[in-house]
Amino acid sequence: MNLYMVRKMKKKRLREWLESPKARKRRIATEKLTKSVKNSEEAEKIYENVKTLINDEDWSVRSKVATSLVELSLEEGDLREETITILKSKATDAEEHPNVRSTTIKGLVRLFETDPSLGGEVPTILEENLGSENAAVQLAILDLSKFLIKHRETTEEVKNWILEKLKSDNSMIRRKTLETLSEIYETFDTEVLEPLLLDRITDQNFEVRKVALTSMRKLYPWQEISKDALKPMIRKRLRDPSLEVKKEVITLIFEMMQHSPTLSEDFLNEITDEILRKTKNEELLLLTLRLLETVIDKIPTQIVNRYKLPKTLDILAINVPANSPKRKRIKILARRLLEEVLGYTVEERQKLRKPADH
Repeated sequence: MNLYMVRKMKKKRLREWLESPKARKRRIATEKLTKSVKNSEEAEKIYENVKTLINDEDWSVRSKVATSLVELSLEEGDLREETITILKSKATDAEEHPNVRSTTIKGLVRLFETDPSLGGEVPTILEENLGSENAAVQLAILDLSKFLIKHRETTEEVKNWILEKLKSDNSMIRRKTLETLSEIYETFDTEVLEPLLLDRITDQNFEVRKVALTSMRKLYPWQEISKDALKPMIRKRLRDPSLEVKKEVITLIFEMMQHSPTLSEDFLNEITDEILRKTKNEELLLLTLRLLETVIDKIPTQIVNRYKLPKTLDILAINVPANSPKRKRIKILARRLLEEVLGYTVEERQKLRKPADH
């Protein structure tokens, strides 16, 4: 029996499973038939097979069918309008299970993104779901809100709802809200948004802190940021227990220094003491040196010397053992910054190692 016949028999069995009394088989059949699609003609046939299960008694089957209809519609564009019509009821109070609603809303957003003109039902779906207390639904509504703001007119109610999610008890929602805001920040007043973002930099969840710092990097030109409010928070985050947060805050600091080299006055001491001298993490140390390389020639000489950066680089170049690829790169980069960028000769490096006169 050739491969074509084997596949044909498998599809026949899967179509039979769509009518199985067992929800698991109906769910598996829906997923595998959808994945088996090779062209738009197959997509249309399978679409007709699975769409009848959109009102299945089992919520997990309904959720799988909603995903399937979206996938098939992305394969065959002519199915999109019908899919939106079918799924509208599953994105509102007519669907009792929140997981089905959230899956449906996310799928609809994918369809709307392919053609924003299809998103006429977005305000209605939002209105039906803004009051939901279910986390999965709220996460999906953040995606739908982002679409609305990007492609259509929005309301103060929707904008205020998004900002309220920054205070959610659920860390996933706080994180998702920050990610959403980083793409639609122009819609919000700086004076309203900035303190809310600054507050998230000290969030109890490290992933939220990291995304808050990423958002601060993306949201504004630096001249619009309240540096006085931001600087003390950044200093504290250099001591953050999370490596990922430390990496993000170091990246933020050097980007700020790119825009305004005089800010090195505020941060170079902490960078030298907390990272270059104290950190045991080679990945963090290497990142710091690489970022330092991008700005070091812009930092005023008196600031470089005041915070003993040359001496610190000399220590790294001498003391770090070259017994691993990462340590070797640290050693080479520290020496290059000291000699090629700052211009220290061998004799001048030797002077750095002498005890300071008192």
